[in-house]
Formats: sequence, structure tokens, C-alpha cells
Amino acid sequence: MTTGDNITEIDSLEFDADEAGIISMILIDSTHFAIAYRGPDNDGFVKTFSIDGNCDNITEIDSLEFDTTYASYISMILIDSTHFAIAYVKIDVVFKGYVKTFSIDGSYDNITEIESLEFDS
Repeated sequence: MTTGDNITEIDSLEFDADEAGIISMILIDSTHFAIAYRGPDNDGFVKTFSIDGNCDNITEIDSLEFDTTYASYISMILIDSTHFAIAYVKIDVVFKGYVKTFSIDGSYDNITEIESLEFDS
């Protein structure tokens, strides 16, 4: 950007009306992205979205609650076009590090947890 350039909001979508924090976002392709975040009751959620070629019309495709206890320090990476991983701290009695892998189908729907590993407790 150069001095004097303007940033214009094209579209917006409230993806959780209750609560959203500790947000991590990945670009899947030019018209799809995913967001992992800590939502209501401090649980972990992941959602997929589509956006049209004009970067307008954001639409939620699917949602999955990946942790029902307490998810924090969430970080997400794309593995390939149908797989991603989420690393986070689960706060139970003690802080525990977790990494989970997920798949989505070719329509960016049906988020499915594949594997979970506790790597630090």
C-alpha cells in the first residue's frame, strides 16, 4: 500500500453471535477458508466458509466443535486441500498441548476429526 490508499470493507459475516476469541484462519483456496476459535463455554470450534470470486457473499458451509472442555492458544495450518491440523492448549486441571487433524470433503463440508494427540501435559 502507498500513502493515501484506502481499505474498503467488501462484506462481513458474524460467524458466532455468542462468543469468539483466540482466532486462527487458513485459506483453503481462492474461494474457501476455515476459522478455528474458542467459542461459547471456552470450547473449541472450527468452521468452513465460501466466498465468491468478487470477495463478496461470505457463506458458512460447516461447523464442528473439536473440544468441549477449554481450548486456548489455537493455531491452524492447511496440510492439503482437504486436510488441516489444529494445535491448541486444552485447559483442564492442568494445561495440556494437543494437535488434531481434520478432513473436509471436496465441497468443503463434513468436517471430520481424524486423529488427536496429546503432546505435552
